Amino acid sequence: MKTAVLLFVLCGCMACSSNKAKQQMKISIELDVFSGRPNPFWELNPSESGELLKELSPLPEADKNKAEFFDGLGYRGFVITVHEADTTSSPAKYRVYKGFILANEKVYSDTNSVEKKLMEQGRKKGFADLIDALQIKE
Repeated sequence: MKTAVLLFVLCGCMACSSNKAKQQMKISIELDVFSGRPNPFWELNPSESGELLKELSPLPEADKNKAEFFDGLGYRGFVITVHEADTTSSPAKYRVYKGFILANEKVYSDTNSVEKKLMEQGRKKGFADLIDALQIKE
């Protein structure tokens, strides 16, 4: 039950499994690395959004005490922002960093290698030099 919670929270409703709901949703990815200037980001197309949603569910809950979320200078992971269509609510944000995913104050284990896939995607979106320069251990 707990493993399915992330997808439900991410989508905001069970209707999110339909193609129509996925097309109305906008998901952006931010490579959280800079301080004092804008971070690189990209938006996902409907196909990429659907793939990401599949990777985010189901994920097992992790021990909050073992999770490491860095907030200093340098690489701080990826921030996934989900903008739901036709809503006035704030977008949902999720942080992916070093094997963990933080979502709505709960921590999940990144057992589907979401962080690694986001790095690969970032390289394809034109940020290969930056990602390589960061020397992030995968």
